[in-house]
Amino acid sequence: MKVWQVSFGLAAILSLSLFGCGADTLHSAPVSSQQQTVNPKGIDMMINEIYGTKIIDIRSQEVDVSSIVLKYLPVGTTKEYIMDFIKNKCKVTENSYEKLAIHHRKGEGYLGSRRDVNIIFYFDKNKQLNRVFASLDKSNNL
Repeated sequence: MKVWQVSFGLAAILSLSLFGCGADTLHSAPVSSQQQTVNPKGIDMMINEIYGTKIIDIRSQEVDVSSIVLKYLPVGTTKEYIMDFIKNKCKVTENSYEKLAIHHRKGEGYLGSRRDVNIIFYFDKNKQLNRVFASLDKSNNL
């Protein structure tokens, strides 16, 4: 009888400690922007990795690089952190509550070496990243 009471009591304590702290703590919640530290070389590393991607589709001259962006800026990253991350490196083409679009350009089209990176970040109501569309385009204006 005492073994049953002890195991029931341990189960009750365990369930209270798990559920008493809230469901959000059971999942890895994104770190707030005040706790995140922006790596100043992070944007350069990401952009270099994107530009190093081979464009295989010759017809469209475009490749999806969303997975590279998500490696540096995972889902749950705050909009404030992303703005600090891209600061002075990319041109912001759209900035609304739920969407941030940026552009980065390298090379000149008339030389056949121009590359464009276009990234669209989508945010939830808490201004945390929930999806990304990113592409690397090659411009051949010969």
